[in-house]
Amino acid sequence: MASKFDICSKALAELGEDAISSFTANTPPSNACGLIYPDYIKYLLSIFEWNFTLKKVQLARLSEAPLNEWKYAYQMPSDMLVFRAFFVGSETNILPQTNYEIFQDEVYTNEETVYIDYQFQVDESNFPPYFTEFVVKALSAKLALPITDDKNILQIKKVEAFGNPSDNLNGGEFAVAKKIDSLQNPSPSFNSNGGGNDLLAARFS
Repeated sequence: MASKFDICSKALAELGEDAISSFTANTPPSNACGLIYPDYIKYLLSIFEWNFTLKKVQLARLSEAPLNEWKYAYQMPSDMLVFRAFFVGSETNILPQTNYEIFQDEVYTNEETVYIDYQFQVDESNFPPYFTEFVVKALSAKLALPITDDKNILQIKKVEAFGNPSDNLNGGEFAVAKKIDSLQNPSPSFNSNGGGNDLLAARFS
């Protein structure tokens, strides 16, 4: 089972650097990983509807009613990364609804019962091997310039992680990981449509 330091160390090894065991060692690799990794891993978990990140829960209604047009407020899960769908029941094949609004960490609606589908932040020890390999490649690309100051290495690592420009940042190890993940019995209520090309393009533009 990999830890965040194992993943960072593998990414650093791709760049010819030694392993790290903390983000506070006051070395350039440790400092770079400590600055980049915590937010970047959330991003990589969010750019595709990875099956191992999906949860379905019933939300708890808050005692204080919202202002204006909605009757009820519900608390979103504390571990939520990406909201995916809203339901008013738990029956099989029930369709997602749109009669709600999200404000910060609460959802407002007139429905008396609320269920949601969402993605949560999985601990590194529970990453499947195909996702860990993708993260290592993506992180090595993200670290390439801060660590090596070499744009050629950056381009090489970006291709390994996300493919050639013609792939629209949807190839490389990302494509491999998505293909494997798609075989893991995806839930029919989640619509995996290729996963975050626009987000990737914006991040690397």
